[in-house]
Amino acid sequence: MPSDTAFKRLSADPDVFDRYHAGFRKQAQQWPDNPLDTFISRLQKRTATATVADFGCGDARLALEAPARHTVHSFDLVSRNERVVACNIAHTPLVAASVDIAIFSLSLMGTDHFAFIWEAARVLRAGGALWVAEVGSRFDDRAAFIRTVESLGFRARRTEDRNFFVLFEFTRTGPRPDAMPRPPRGAVLKPCVYKAR
Repeated sequence: MPSDTAFKRLSADPDVFDRYHAGFRKQAQQWPDNPLDTFISRLQKRTATATVADFGCGDARLALEAPARHTVHSFDLVSRNERVVACNIAHTPLVAASVDIAIFSLSLMGTDHFAFIWEAARVLRAGGALWVAEVGSRFDDRAAFIRTVESLGFRARRTEDRNFFVLFEFTRTGPRPDAMPRPPRGAVLKPCVYKAR
């Protein structure tokens, strides 16, 4: 489903969002590790201050657990606490080139998921970092995903397989935001289906 449709539907019925995240939290308790913990740990080890954008943040646990020296902006389709700004994450209220790290932890959910990456490219400063974690089974062609992200102004730095998940790290290297190409249409990632276990 496109993110603008999802935003309208969940704004009208936020209980759907709550039910989804209740199931997500239950599922996450059974994982051998949670990619969000990896990202929180990276921020805890980072000594330099950073402005962070957490796209598809859920209940914004990253903002809660990141060290106070970092500024974390948290975005999702519905806000259930004061840390979260409700919006379509393809169109956040952040100004261009204002962020050091953009994070997508299991949040490239819309059929227009590359619009989210384009938005991250818009708000990241030159040299900023893009951290992505996704379920490994969503990739038929991991190289195609990397190529498409790179076409939006990034360079791949690292890919790490972690149990069910794949973690990617990119650096923002492309042109200024207003000169970037619009994101490609169509999905490279397969739909994410959480299975009851």
